[in-house]
Amino acid sequence: KLLLLLYKLSFSISKKIWFTNPSDMRYFIKKNILKRKKAILTHNYIDSDIYLPNKLSKGQREILHKEFKIKKGTTVIILVGRMIWSKGIREFVEAGKILNKKYNGLKFLLVGAEEPNNPDAVPRAYLDDLSKLSFIIWTNFRKDVPALYSISNIAVLPSFYKEGGYPRAITEPMSMELPVIAADTEDCRGPIVDMKNGLLVKAKDAIDLANKIEILIKDNDFSQKISKEARITILKEFDEKIIIKELFQKIFN
Repeated sequence: KLLLLLYKLSFSISKKIWFTNPSDMRYFIKKNILKRKKAILTHNYIDSDIYLPNKLSKGQREILHKEFKIKKGTTVIILVGRMIWSKGIREFVEAGKILNKKYNGLKFLLVGAEEPNNPDAVPRAYLDDLSKLSFIIWTNFRKDVPALYSISNIAVLPSFYKEGGYPRAITEPMSMELPVIAADTEDCRGPIVDMKNGLLVKAKDAIDLANKIEILIKDNDFSQKISKEARITILKEFDEKIIIKELFQKIFN
């Protein structure tokens, strides 16, 4: 109640309130904390000049391949997110176990920092045990996420966390022309048109995640097609220059 009161106070003294999450905006309006005429809604944005396809040189790729012991011809599947269960960590690992029995040359890259004080935290013991699995690497926190996307073939976010509608762990790899798989939830699927610029997967379902990854492994033409559509989507709808221009127009309209 105190938090809602503080929101109501801050909204009352603000001329405009910018939202990038439509469900948050609807929630505050429904609670009579926010007047609709004050709200500005846009997509979240991304700098498509930073998240470019083919970002790394051959030499830079080789350095990362050596660091993670990734052999030539390996298909790399990446998940970027904090180490909490609701990001779909267990489903990612279990999907890897399923696919590792069927295919050689797969590497699952799990990128993100621990959250030891979070009640939803993945225990350190679980993360340490991943080192016993030859097909998966937990990198812990990394500053070079764009570079890691560059050495990856598929990006996934099977999250059932309240992501905000347009999670960067989806829009960033889309901008880099990677095929992406996102959980089919209100808070995660925002940028995805299923089977056109990405794939949607059932939340909390490792088997469905494995099946969707397998589609992309087996059908390279389809994978390339949705990758290109993903980049187009970002440039048309989520690029920083477009969103900031839209924001200013709505503020001063």
